[in-house]
Amino acid sequence: MSNAIEAGRGEPVSLLSPLSSIEARWVDLIFAAIFPEPPRGPFPLAITSLEPAQFYARLCRGARWDHALTLRAALFVTAVLAPLVVLGRFRTLGGLDVETRERVLEGMHASRHYLFRQLVFLLKSQAAQVFAARPVIRAIVTGDASAKREELVSLRRSPGLEKQVLTSKERHESAA
Repeated sequence: MSNAIEAGRGEPVSLLSPLSSIEARWVDLIFAAIFPEPPRGPFPLAITSLEPAQFYARLCRGARWDHALTLRAALFVTAVLAPLVVLGRFRTLGGLDVETRERVLEGMHASRHYLFRQLVFLLKSQAAQVFAARPVIRAIVTGDASAKREELVSLRRSPGLEKQVLTSKERHESAA
């Protein structure tokens, strides 16, 4: 059974085609609004240089058809409907400048509508996965590993500690 979920196997097979060029552009715009590119953002690497659309396409391809549909609907709602609801203007995300795109996502995050708040969370978690796959970004987020080692306090076992620790059998015998 090609292009369908095989009965009994439970393997996810996407029934949807790869991302369209419009959806791929939406992924780039949304992820760039979530993690602003240099010099505006905190990271030295632009998220669009990490090919987030390919990541999102793989995510959709590997998901069950209903999850893939949800991921694609998240793109549509964020790119097409959110500017209308948040800004009150009928513009797609691609027709807005960078600052306004960020304002749309901030407005979604602060929205009284649960759907908008959750879509921002979903898309931000996907964008974070794109960044987390890069060692350069992981080093920035986690900090320098050698500096963290210096902050640790080494614990030493004091002499005679072994004699102080009683086994559970010994505790029961001494209590009786």
